[in-house]
Amino acid sequence: MKNIKLVVVFYLMILVGFSANAKHISHLSCYQRQLITIDSLPSDSLAIFLRNINVISYYGMTVNSFLNAIPNMPVNMFVSSCRMGRVSMYNACYLQVTFYPDLVVRVYVTDFTHMPKYSPTLSWNMQLFREEKIYRISIYKDSKCINGLCKEP
Repeated sequence: MKNIKLVVVFYLMILVGFSANAKHISHLSCYQRQLITIDSLPSDSLAIFLRNINVISYYGMTVNSFLNAIPNMPVNMFVSSCRMGRVSMYNACYLQVTFYPDLVVRVYVTDFTHMPKYSPTLSWNMQLFREEKIYRISIYKDSKCINGLCKEP
């Protein structure tokens, strides 16, 4: 049974392009292969990074400064609105960044200086949004908060 698990892990790592110490997995010894687990996959290492990053240190900095600190490239990114009380739903609110299907980062901005906050078509310039200052950051894994000031996604 243990050999089957190792074979499955081996093929999963090949599929995601995993390499250790700049050597391909096929060149690892049997002992080194046993040390590699499902927790070693890229989405798990990114989740650990995002869980441990000090998001508060980025408050007041540009959205770009935070995104540039994340080692992986996002799968999807878009600017979204959020309705709070009497505030219009046509106001930009946060940038949602998706890494793999289970990791989502929301970077909130409240004071806009580089782009208009209001858009009746709900379309905002993402590059200008990235120049705005961060108000708050929420990080979710499997829809559960793992870091930052989170509310239900």
